[in-house]
Amino acid sequence: MRCTRLAGSLLSSLAVAGFLLATPAVAELDSLAPAMNEPAAEANVLAPVEPETATIGAEATPTAAAETAAAPQNPAPGAQTLPALRHDVRAWAERVRALAPRLREPLRPLERAVTEAIADPVASAKRFAAWAQTEPAQLRVLPGAAAALLVLLALSLLRGWGDAVIAIEYPSELRGAFSVRLSRSKGGSRRQPRTSSPSTALRAKRSAGASSRFQRHMVSRETQFQRLRAGNWWVAVDGYLQSPSGEEVIATHCEEQEIRVRRGSTERLDFDFRPKDCPVDVKVVWDRRPVPDALVALRGVPYSLRYTRGGVVRVGVGRGRHTLVVGSGDRVAEQTIEVTSFQATSLVIDLGSREHLVFVGCPPAVEPYLHGDVPA
Repeated sequence: MRCTRLAGSLLSSLAVAGFLLATPAVAELDSLAPAMNEPAAEANVLAPVEPETATIGAEATPTAAAETAAAPQNPAPGAQTLPALRHDVRAWAERVRALAPRLREPLRPLERAVTEAIADPVASAKRFAAWAQTEPAQLRVLPGAAAALLVLLALSLLRGWGDAVIAIEYPSELRGAFSVRLSRSKGGSRRQPRTSSPSTALRAKRSAGASSRFQRHMVSRETQFQRLRAGNWWVAVDGYLQSPSGEEVIATHCEEQEIRVRRGSTERLDFDFRPKDCPVDVKVVWDRRPVPDALVALRGVPYSLRYTRGGVVRVGVGRGRHTLVVGSGDRVAEQTIEVTSFQATSLVIDLGSREHLVFVGCPPAVEPYLHGDVPA
């Protein structure tokens, strides 16, 4: 990253030098602009004026005379704007076309040097080493380059450094493992693999090695980056939340935010990964045997209908009391649960038991009832 910034600074310095070298050419063109316009003005002055043709043997009619008198003597305001604009555009195009070779001329030695270095790097390195031992290089060029590098280093020191603290918020009853990466550009960490399970987290840690200056692995809740260059940074956090036992991944997260690091200060950036819903695993049985075509829904929540498909279906609910409605065949059952934890809660509903049955013997009313159509 430092090499990239140093190269950018050197290119900027070369661009400024080229601009300064091209300034005399621009001034010369500005001085020549009036002279370029003088021949056109002289041509307009020397152009012969055609005499007005007189009508012989014909008299002007009253209507023609009236129209001539009514015609405006001066053009309407803005009538000459478009032609003048076109003339200015053509004049500037000619000036730019004439200026382009002069702007490129000071950079031709650099262009040739870069081309030769790409074509034959070894020979170019030898020529540079031999040139560096000459008297002009040691007296003028090399001290100037060293002074430029010292100026860039001084500017870097004046810009300063700061620290950044990255905090990840989620319920204390859960465990989390995250990878935190810093980048100067947005989306700079998208090329990294996603961390969506413990196995992928360990694999990513092995492939990336130990934590580096701009990257941390297996972060639980907080990490700190020290001595960052002052400026804007993008922070990407990628990982997962799991139960305290570590047997199940509850949620995965991947988010990117921007932070501004100020000189001599510590900035804090928070990522809120608190789950909005608590998972409830519902299993529907009939005399301890799974029901293959059961329907599960939350009472009072539209579009919450789920199909068990003979297994376990997960329903997301908030903390508090909720009523689950289950239907299959000709019967519907309801059961109220109290959700107090973000960990997965298991619930088994037996349609063969009459403890939670709402009605039986009416197959057409099962699905409408689960959709909330109670009168049906």
